[in-house]
Amino acid sequence: MKYEQVKHLTTAEFKRCCGVKPETFEQMVEVVQTHNQNKQKTGRPSKICLEDQVLMTIKYWREYRTYFHIGLSWGVAESTA
Repeated sequence: MKYEQVKHLTTAEFKRCCGVKPETFEQMVEVVQTHNQNKQKTGRPSKICLEDQVLMTIKYWREYRTYFHIGLSWGVAESTA
């Protein structure tokens, strides 16, 4: 379930799905975005947008799924996840 699908949920549904409130999620994205701006860009650009990367990480921590299963759910390779 990508961020585009999750962002339209109510606050209670979002928290039930992800384990954090939408406001907390937005703050997490801002912190990662700030970090990425200060980082030197090398290599290929990411296939997954920043919001999806944060959401994938939260779901990994929450559900303890393997990278193989996360990759299948998101339509990316295990190494990308």
